[in-house]
Amino acid sequence: MDRKALLFFIIVILILGSMIMISAQAAVYLRQGGDPSVAIVKILVKLILGVILFLIFSTFKYTVHKDLVWHYYIVSLVLLIGVFLLSKGVHRWLILGPFSLQPSEFSKIVVILLIAKYIEENQGRMSTFRYGILKPFLLILPIIFLIFAEPDLSTSLLITTLAILMIYTAGARLLYILSMIGAGAAGIYLLYLSGFIHSYQIERLKAFLSRQMQSQVLLSLSAAKSGGILGKGIGLGNLKVLVPVSESDFIISIIGEEMGILGIIAVVAAYLGLVWSMIKLAEKVVEDEFAKFFVYGYAYLIALHVMVNFGVSTGVLPVTGITLPFISRGGSSYLSFMIGLGIVVNIIYGKREEEES
Repeated sequence: MDRKALLFFIIVILILGSMIMISAQAAVYLRQGGDPSVAIVKILVKLILGVILFLIFSTFKYTVHKDLVWHYYIVSLVLLIGVFLLSKGVHRWLILGPFSLQPSEFSKIVVILLIAKYIEENQGRMSTFRYGILKPFLLILPIIFLIFAEPDLSTSLLITTLAILMIYTAGARLLYILSMIGAGAAGIYLLYLSGFIHSYQIERLKAFLSRQMQSQVLLSLSAAKSGGILGKGIGLGNLKVLVPVSESDFIISIIGEEMGILGIIAVVAAYLGLVWSMIKLAEKVVEDEFAKFFVYGYAYLIALHVMVNFGVSTGVLPVTGITLPFISRGGSSYLSFMIGLGIVVNIIYGKREEEES
């Protein structure tokens, strides 16, 4: 696996994502009775801003982020606390004039940076309970707790899973990890008994456990199947307007309806290729432990998002708010993934420049 393969999969994902995002945003405006052409402007602004952030973070040496990781951590906590002070009801977004920011999305990248730096500083001790389990989770617990309290159970669980994958790759013992998962499950049950888990979250879980597919899942599957093998064409889907949040949670409905089964296969293949090429290149060319584990963590983050989003869309998992990277609507999610991608590109291609010099 070489760098050209990584570049190829990046280009494919970004092109597919841009086309689907425009169509998905148009579906939102049609559902709301607005002008779909406005969608193009909004998506273009997001894409341009994403490219700018990608170029900035791919230009700066990745070691800059290692030196600034504690500053990122503090900023992340301040922003997460800020949503409780500056918003009402569900505390997930900071409203900045005409724009909104979801700090939890950027916290995912911060957690990857934080765990990668921790692993580098504790090589050889990750097999112990204290250094392999206790300390890294105490480190990220404030972020997980604040996101859980927004409330955003799915994102807090995703970040926890991401951290588990990273420390397991670094040498943490499986027995310790399983014991921590058991303790976490017991903690969630106690929170449920105490009333800290919201009723709608419980209803979603009950519906999933009863194997009764929710209406939006059925609508999503119907729309996806209607595209047949080749789909109706980008922007030509009509059932997507009927699917709630088809632009994010159920983006598969748009991909299937407009690009068909082959389109879904192409998107999945592009994600698999992207994740696999990042992991193999990290193993092959990256010697710096911090850099290597950042690439691992970012690859795991993409894989988790894809698995959860497709799992929700097909009824395999309970309904959550996890986006499909580079494709689903959601400016904060897109921008955070572009930032992470920029760091990965700097690590992988910066190493090539060192080898050639």
